[in-house]
Amino acid sequence: MIALIFAASLPACLAAADVPSGASPVAITRLFLKAIAAQDEAAIRQLCLPNHALSKLWTTPLSPADKLELDQTEKDDLRVLKAGEVIPIAGVNHPIPPAFATASNVLVYAKSVTNPYNLVKFNGEWRINAGPIVAAIEKQETQARLAAIKAAH
Repeated sequence: MIALIFAASLPACLAAADVPSGASPVAITRLFLKAIAAQDEAAIRQLCLPNHALSKLWTTPLSPADKLELDQTEKDDLRVLKAGEVIPIAGVNHPIPPAFATASNVLVYAKSVTNPYNLVKFNGEWRINAGPIVAAIEKQETQARLAAIKAAH
């Protein structure tokens, strides 16, 4: 699963005023990680693009592995990737396609995360595209259900 973020010193929730207008992709990503750690529905909704299954981000419990990766990511430097830059994803080096390094679509990366975070300009503001994260959660849930069915038979 794409790991979410955890940090022990985070506030229980983020007020709408904590999301400054014109915030950079890195700033939005940091706020998103704090919102995920706090499982703050209002902040997650404000920071993400609309998604039919967004609730999975505040209702899915964080696993110990998620918390460990999140803790490490909180300590890492986040940065916006450039077109053609090569990063490891699942042990394979991948170049960043130009479509993910534009004035309205970027990837934010930290060495400790499995996949970079995709941000898109929406109504003039950067927002997290949570689709890949939601898809990873749904895949993990499906695998767990299949394993339970297999174990029952």
